[in-house]
Amino acid sequence: MTRATPDAAPRGEQDGAGRPPAWEFDAEVWLHVPRGADPGGTESHKEGHPDEPAEPAPGSWCFCTLPAEVGEEVALLSGPRRGFGSVRVAVEVGGSAWATSVFPGSEGYVLPLKAAVRRAEGLTPGDVARVRLRLAG
Repeated sequence: MTRATPDAAPRGEQDGAGRPPAWEFDAEVWLHVPRGADPGGTESHKEGHPDEPAEPAPGSWCFCTLPAEVGEEVALLSGPRRGFGSVRVAVEVGGSAWATSVFPGSEGYVLPLKAAVRRAEGLTPGDVARVRLRLAG
């Protein structure tokens, strides 16, 4: 689930310094548990909940979904896609910054959140992260 805030609308345009397009938005952290990674072996995806463990089980990943309007602009402005339709981006969450890719999914582009970033920023599934995302260029 993603929440875009009115004061953080997409800015899919270069800034005055000629840097690639950038956006800032709030997005909920959610947990993806691949089939076979959970004890029952049937879970393929579940939303974040406050009662989930702080550290996901091995083989699971945490993501944020980009707001639809941001995803549309990323798709329009990113040019040729890489493997799995991925788009290279630079990301900041709190005081953490890293380079990664966003990937197209059934509900829009998803941003993987590394365990080191989640720990550094105190994020667990169900939390809302303030994300600053820029196309890598």
